[in-house]
Amino acid sequence: SPFATTPPLNHTPSHTPRTMANDAALAEAVAMLTAPPPAHLVEPGHGNALHMAAEENDVVGLRLAMARPGALVDDLDHQLQYTPAIHAAANDSKEALVLLRDAGADLDKAGRRGVTPVFAAAASGAVRALEVLIQAGVEVDAECDDDTALEWLGLPCETGSAYGSRLHGDRLVAAQMLVLAGAYVEAGVIVHRPSRDILHAWATSEL
Repeated sequence: SPFATTPPLNHTPSHTPRTMANDAALAEAVAMLTAPPPAHLVEPGHGNALHMAAEENDVVGLRLAMARPGALVDDLDHQLQYTPAIHAAANDSKEALVLLRDAGADLDKAGRRGVTPVFAAAASGAVRALEVLIQAGVEVDAECDDDTALEWLGLPCETGSAYGSRLHGDRLVAAQMLVLAGAYVEAGVIVHRPSRDILHAWATSEL
């Protein structure tokens, strides 16, 4: 299914071991991204082969889907209303995302609720995909439901995390990457104190 909960890659810093908080943040991101759209917004579409191949990092299947008559690399799927690039980004399908980029896909195009590839990658802790997007020069401060990716990562986790923060494991790495890519940061951008302390500790030691 879209935005499957695949195990995070081994990008976890030594000072942020995989924890229940990390699992809770991932589960929360998946729940947010896969919530079905309102029924009146669901429309038939022909692009699902593109989206499924992008999600599964199936480069061969993606090439075949892109070669079909009428295929558009920026089509919204008819289930969740996301582009192939959003599906690839959320699932850390780096090779599929590179193929979409090279085919001219709009890596800033938003889907439902304003979700962009960079937001989907950051929320899911998909750091390989996030690296591709940052290198492509996407807008890192695009908003989904009035929050940028960095702001969303800095909010408290809503799934009962023991730490109360989303900034653990690959989501902490994603936040660090966004900061280094020039994401807007001010005193109030991370309003959740535990999250702010985590990011501040990293910035103090690394920047």
